[in-house]
Amino acid sequence: SVSEVMVLNSGALLTCISRCAELRAFFDSYSATFHKRLISASPSSAGMWPNDVQVPLTMYGEIVLGMPQREQKFVGSKALEKLEAQFFLPWKGLSVQSAHELEREVLSGQSVLVENADGQVE
Repeated sequence: SVSEVMVLNSGALLTCISRCAELRAFFDSYSATFHKRLISASPSSAGMWPNDVQVPLTMYGEIVLGMPQREQKFVGSKALEKLEAQFFLPWKGLSVQSAHELEREVLSGQSVLVENADGQVE
């Protein structure tokens, strides 16, 4: 297995978050959802106890699906922006009509898009 380390300047991060209400709401909701999953994790609810390496149901996509719709739309809109930047319209494998339908579903809260660990939108 491969490990990755990311170093952040906490002061700079807090400054960035404080400047954007949507980003602040995302961080607040993400941390609250993670905490809720941590304290409720048990073999009966998630098949295992949390440990130092893994907390059940806390992969990024799983957390986003547990967040309020407002934050899901925020994440989805960023995923749509990535798709547009990578493939323009029509997106790879999608007709213009299907791409617009996907965008409508994400922005209306019917569908949730996230970026996976490989950087792919799903």
